[in-house]
Amino acid sequence: MTRSVRALKLVVGGVVGVLAISGVVRHAPAQEMAQDMAQEAPVAIDEKAREVIERGIEASFGAVAESRSIKSLRLTGKMAIPAQGLEADLELLQASGKMLMTVTIPGLGKLQEGFTGKHGWSFSELQGPALKPPAEAAQSREQADIYAAVNWEDYFSTATFVGEETIEDYNGDEKKVNALSMVTKDGERTMKVYYDAETGLQIRSDAEVVIPGGAKIPAVTLMTDFRDIDGIQVPFKTKSSLGPIEQLFTFEKVVANDEIPDSAFDVPEEIAALIEKAEADGEG
Repeated sequence: MTRSVRALKLVVGGVVGVLAISGVVRHAPAQEMAQDMAQEAPVAIDEKAREVIERGIEASFGAVAESRSIKSLRLTGKMAIPAQGLEADLELLQASGKMLMTVTIPGLGKLQEGFTGKHGWSFSELQGPALKPPAEAAQSREQADIYAAVNWEDYFSTATFVGEETIEDYNGDEKKVNALSMVTKDGERTMKVYYDAETGLQIRSDAEVVIPGGAKIPAVTLMTDFRDIDGIQVPFKTKSSLGPIEQLFTFEKVVANDEIPDSAFDVPEEIAALIEKAEADGEG
C-alpha cells in the first residue's frame, strides 16, 4: 500500500469527526440523543463558560438559533492533503437529521460517509462497506445536526472556562481568545474550544477524533473566512492537523434550504445489507 493511500485511509476515517468538532455544519435528532444519554455524567457547567458559549451561538446563528429556519445545507468544495499532493472534491449534505458526505479523489474513486438518522456508515473502494460502532456513529449523529452548536447541552455534560489566552489563528496571526474545556455526556471525548474574544466566533478546537477501529487520534482544527449564509456564519476554510496529517477544507459554495430529496440519503445496497443483518441480530 502506498504512503498516499495509507494517509488517505486515516484521513477518510477522521473527516466527519473533524467537520463536526469544527462547527462547520450542524438539524436535529437532539432530543433522541438527549434521551440516549440520560443516564450519563452529571452536568457541570460554570457560568463564565455558559456566557462564552451563548455569545458564540449569538455570533454564529443570531435569530436562526430560535427560528430554526434553516432545514438543510448543501456544501461543496475541496479537501486537500498538501504533504501527499492529494486534492479531492467534497460534497456534504444535511437534512432531516441525516447526513451524507462524498469525497471524490482522482484515480482513487469515491468515498462516502453517512448517517441515516439511526445508523452511521462508510463505504469506499479502499475500505469496503461498514457500519460505524457507537463512538463513531455519535460523531456522525452530531455532524447531521445543523443545530448541534445551539443544542450543545444535549451533547456535553461539562463546560469549564479555562481562561483568556493568545493563540495563532488559521493565518498564523496572534488572536486573543476565551478558552473552554468541554466533555461529552458519554465521557468519551474531551475538547478544548477557543472563541475569538472580539467576534465571539469559535475559531479553533483541540479534540480527539475516533477513527475506524475505535482508535482516538488528536485533531487540532482552525476555522476562518466566515460568511453569512441565510443568517448563520459558516467558515469557508478549515485546517486540521489529524495526527501527523494536515488537511485543508475549502468550501466554494454553501446553500441553505436547497431542495434535497430524502432519496439523496439512500444507502448503497452493500450498506443496506449490513443494516438489515444488524437489525436481524438485534444490534440496530
